[in-house]
Amino acid sequence: MNGNMSEKNPGAVKTIGLIGGLSAEATVTYIRLIHEEVRHRFGNSRSVSLHAVEIGHHELEVLCAARDWARLKARLTCAARRLTAAGAEKILFCSSVLHVVFDEVAKSVDIPLLSAPDVVAASLVRTGISRVGLLGAFDEREARVWKDRLDAGLVTDVLVPVATDQERIGKIIREELALGVVNESSRAEIVHMVAAFRKAGARTVILVPPELRLLFGQAESVLPVFDAAELHAVAAVDWAFGEQNVANLA
Repeated sequence: MNGNMSEKNPGAVKTIGLIGGLSAEATVTYIRLIHEEVRHRFGNSRSVSLHAVEIGHHELEVLCAARDWARLKARLTCAARRLTAAGAEKILFCSSVLHVVFDEVAKSVDIPLLSAPDVVAASLVRTGISRVGLLGAFDEREARVWKDRLDAGLVTDVLVPVATDQERIGKIIREELALGVVNESSRAEIVHMVAAFRKAGARTVILVPPELRLLFGQAESVLPVFDAAELHAVAAVDWAFGEQNVANLA
């Protein structure tokens, strides 16, 4: 199925395209969340149309670590075009850091991309919350992308973990969660970081890396959790099945 077919048949399920994240766990998380959301809404009566393209996890990690944004943009654009050729009609990135070249890739392909920061910002607008904690390990450019997108959604005060905590989060993701390993000591560290957000006045925490879902969620949090991967996946399902609450993100 391609975009033209969906336009001719408004009742058709639109096809979601995924570009894999920096770990297999991130990509699998997105696929699982999308299928779970469809099953939650429709049981076994409907199914989702989905294509995914993986770029080598190590290659992506090297490009991001080197801040080689031009080459990252080229690789993601190539992947997006492959998805377009396969019939995808809207594309999601399965890792937050890939959004550093979101706008550049969006301008280089013929179908729209759906931004995780934009989806989260739209969700926060409905709450009136303006001071949040952003949980993850961020390159300066990635943090700026999130802050700019959230600011456009009226979230004016965005806190990030201190540098040592961000380094620790990155290590937990790379050496534990990306391999499917969950350590209780690491969970306790994340809980402590979120408590620091609350002490600093944050009213909610945004869980950014998909891998962190293995370790931390609402049950462990002293703050309401906005799970970026889950919100992103739900917005994709809304779009695929013609729901209207993400029309402003199309």
